[in-house]
Amino acid sequence: MGTVQLRRIVLIAPILSLFGCSHAYQIEAQVRDGVLTFVYVRTAPFEDYRVCVNNLTITTESNTANAAPPGDGMFGYQRRVWAIETPPARSNDCFADLPLAFGVVPKGAIETVPKHQLQVGVVYNVLTMGLGSSGAGSFRLRQTIEVENVRPAG
Repeated sequence: MGTVQLRRIVLIAPILSLFGCSHAYQIEAQVRDGVLTFVYVRTAPFEDYRVCVNNLTITTESNTANAAPPGDGMFGYQRRVWAIETPPARSNDCFADLPLAFGVVPKGAIETVPKHQLQVGVVYNVLTMGLGSSGAGSFRLRQTIEVENVRPAG
């Protein structure tokens, strides 16, 4: 085997190994204790899988971008409304497992897009990246009517 051929194998093998062990998972948005929270949906055979998150981005759905509040800039046709990531010097580190609360920056992460106000009816996408895994999900806030009972005056 020649030196050039061996170099190709040495360079290609690590890249191909990334594709063989990646895990894609679903993310759901839930309200927990009054806070919008992003949760890993556990499915077989990955019930005990640890989700390593080193990047989380929330964007508007591309077809609703004009209806959404402006983010810090465009991400394709989507507007980013919040993003956190591991600092570049520690790009292989995980800053958190899921669940993660909207707008709360975990220890070890930096906020690259400040939290923007979410709007009712707009579809948002959640994307996480990590070592050997990535997650995605979409959600929409619905307007709810709450009733508060008060005592009549007098």
